[in-house]
Amino acid sequence: MIPNPDIPQRMPDLPEETRRFLASVRPEELPNLELWVTMREDERKAMEYIVKNFSKEDFEIINESLENLRTMKRAGKFAFWLFGFIGAGAAAAVYVKGWIWR
Repeated sequence: MIPNPDIPQRMPDLPEETRRFLASVRPEELPNLELWVTMREDERKAMEYIVKNFSKEDFEIINESLENLRTMKRAGKFAFWLFGFIGAGAAAAVYVKGWIWR
């Protein structure tokens, strides 16, 4: 937000706080403002709760935890395929050994 914006005079029917707020919104912040305006009441209350009760550090920790979970999921899929191939190879070796030793 722009710290000390010039208050627009073309919107005299709006309160001064609203005009000051609208003047302080940067163009790159408009999508966030549009998102906020289109939220339902329950979504807005949930967002206000999150913003009031969590700090930036909390969100960083949550993000790191989620990234760790994604990494473990990728590693789990790799391990599943690796052990699957090992198991298939072992089963094939047992079958071939049994076929040769008949």
